[in-house]
Amino acid sequence: MKKLNHISVFLMVLIFISTFINPTQVSAEVQNDFENTSVNFLKTYFLTRDNVDANYISPKYENVNIENYINNRIDIESSVKKAAHIIKFDYKITATLINKENRDSLDYLTYGVRRDFTYEGIDSPTVVSDEVVVIGSKNMIVDVLFPNDPIEKELRGTSEKINLSKSQRLDSLDVDSINFRAKEYKERLLKSIEAAQVVEKDVYGIEGSTSLDPISSSKSLTWAKANYNKYSPLSRSSIVPYYDFSKISGSYDCTNFVSHALLAGGANLFNNGNPSTGWWYASLNSRSYSWPSVNYLFSFLTTTHSKGPVASSVKYKIFDERYEYPFSLGDIVQFGNTSAWGHSTIIMGFYVYNPASPYRYGTLVIGRTSPTQYNFNLKVEDSNYDNKRVLVVEGTY
Repeated sequence: MKKLNHISVFLMVLIFISTFINPTQVSAEVQNDFENTSVNFLKTYFLTRDNVDANYISPKYENVNIENYINNRIDIESSVKKAAHIIKFDYKITATLINKENRDSLDYLTYGVRRDFTYEGIDSPTVVSDEVVVIGSKNMIVDVLFPNDPIEKELRGTSEKINLSKSQRLDSLDVDSINFRAKEYKERLLKSIEAAQVVEKDVYGIEGSTSLDPISSSKSLTWAKANYNKYSPLSRSSIVPYYDFSKISGSYDCTNFVSHALLAGGANLFNNGNPSTGWWYASLNSRSYSWPSVNYLFSFLTTTHSKGPVASSVKYKIFDERYEYPFSLGDIVQFGNTSAWGHSTIIMGFYVYNPASPYRYGTLVIGRTSPTQYNFNLKVEDSNYDNKRVLVVEGTY
């Protein structure tokens, strides 16, 4: 498949406007001009940033800020994918309109954008779905929000939740500041990819306690694969109902999903009545902080306790199989940036990182953030986070 220079392609397609949608690549229910414009934009953005061949037309942007912002995002993401040897084939986008609002004469359209593709060198397919909010009217895009993408806050220069109030909108931000932050974050992401490739022979070999019972990675992954894209996942336990934490404003479901996977693998609950030190879920009014929280789960798994699952923390690395596999199926990968750790996933496989070095392996993960945001068989390197850590699951008390 011919690979195109992402910047030149993106600038070239900005010259014209089209409402044509290729149903073999993008599917969506189009009801008006702006929905048509939004779907065209989503196709433009994802095919370009993923370095996939494309011959489509882009919509107009209201001002230079939004155009500059989108080009910066594409530059960051496509550069990371090239640095990590990520090539995608059999690429398909499905854009599903899941919410529509009108505020101050502008349409706010929320899409679930699913991409199905195959990585070069990996036989099994990959599925990734994210939410994107497109704001505008008719054929003009005013702003675009990727609510759970770490690049979003980095480029907008905020650590707060983005609600697209007037002060947070791109037309209120300084172009030079966006460019500076984009350059800085791109450098951090590329450095994190480079750092992950350093081979260290002596950092592995974690030994679990002999008093621990095993947690079945096969059972954990069987449950995860059956539920990652379900609107309403099913718990393996009759006493632990599955509550989707993404229903709570400002919350996500990723760590809750990981906790349920550990439970499905045989991890024992620790309901000691203290939400700060236990690990359990019975209801929203009876649960531990560690069940749905990235940082609290990390703290619980890696500190001393008398019951429940146990794990050790190691830094994520591209590893050399001739020395040792530092991680195993069913272990947990957490992602973060400079401000916070924000996402939890489960290891479901490994892959040859670079065909030129067949002993070097990267990691594939599965996870769920909400009913419209999930990933299956995703490369850890195919993310926009500059920090990654692994919780090596040792067993359960």
